[in-house]
Amino acid sequence: MKTLRRLLFMTFCASFLTAAGCGAPSPRAFKIYYGDATPAAVAALQHYPLVIIEPGGWPAKQVQRLRAAGVQVFGYVNVLEMAPEYRLPPSAQLRLKGRPVAVPQWGTTLMDLRQPAVQAALAAKIQRIAAHRYTGVMLDTVGDIDDYLTGHPRVQTDLRRTLADWLQHQQHRHPKLAWLQNWGFLTYQQATRGLVDGILWEDFSAPKIAADAWSQRWLDYFDRTQTPVYVVCPDIASLYYAQELGLHHARNADDHYDQLTKE
Repeated sequence: MKTLRRLLFMTFCASFLTAAGCGAPSPRAFKIYYGDATPAAVAALQHYPLVIIEPGGWPAKQVQRLRAAGVQVFGYVNVLEMAPEYRLPPSAQLRLKGRPVAVPQWGTTLMDLRQPAVQAALAAKIQRIAAHRYTGVMLDTVGDIDDYLTGHPRVQTDLRRTLADWLQHQQHRHPKLAWLQNWGFLTYQQATRGLVDGILWEDFSAPKIAADAWSQRWLDYFDRTQTPVYVVCPDIASLYYAQELGLHHARNADDHYDQLTKE
């Protein structure tokens, strides 16, 4: 499989050159958009098979317009990082050796998912998603468990177990919702496989992925386990590489999703 993927990377440029500018998104295309439900956004997103949106900016009526157009609509839920929308006190932070765990990229800290107040805040958002009849939930920031807690294996294992237990509880409450998980590949392997319906993989850059052994191992693993993978590509070349691999694919230049960009 690794050799085949390298050959695909070397040859996908031909399909990229012929397919560029073809118009409608492919059947495996999806879109992440965390902006508001403007008329332009609603019109643009109706053309995708699947979209991930921030529920706070989307009234139920606009969500249902997408659903009526045949779009699978997933609501964004940040499960590990402190955010103003949750209105949690500082005591909800995850602390290691008495100190909060910083997430410098976003200027925040980790939440302690083991705390009832944190679980209640997340459950309230998922309840709103279910009430507005979304297709499912995209669990963001799960990768923080892998990225920030490698030096604290007991806490890491505990949070993985807590996430799996909490997710099972939410699925019991909302059996019609589907679930996607962003990053956290080891957490998926050890705790959430069988509980989520697919993996989101951001920053899927073709040159890096094709040459990176770690990435190739995970592509092999997801292929063996028949895990649906949704990749976010920074450029159109990577987008067509993802298509050649048979992956669900979106295009976005960075990790900010508040603007609509053409595939």
